[in-house]
Amino acid sequence: MKPPKSAILINFICASVICIAMFNQAKAKSLYAITDHHANALKAYKIIDDGIEYQEDVNVNATGAVDVTIDSNLELLFITYEGASKIVWANAKTLQQEGYIDLSQAPYNADDLAGIVADEEKQRVYVVEREDNKLYILS
Repeated sequence: MKPPKSAILINFICASVICIAMFNQAKAKSLYAITDHHANALKAYKIIDDGIEYQEDVNVNATGAVDVTIDSNLELLFITYEGASKIVWANAKTLQQEGYIDLSQAPYNADDLAGIVADEEKQRVYVVEREDNKLYILS
């Protein structure tokens, strides 16, 4: 089932706001967005003055990406997927996938990860499970 255009727009706006906030704090030069929930790539854009310019797709080797965050200190993107228990990370400079962690086993037993946030100061990644009251803290 294809998500409504409003859901895609909301994802793009949320990713944009997060990246713009990080731009102001960490002088980031790129913006990463989930523009198609059913594609296997994120879009990377270069921030130029008051606008953005398309750079390239970031192949994340799976469809259903629901959220992306960046740790600019580690220069890593972290991506979660609908109906999946894994978090994929990709190099923010080379845009190549570097690895993943699967949270389907104990003690996590996750099966549908959603929102994800990187806390650079505490060197942690926070991720929630969709339709559940579970928050996972990874360091």
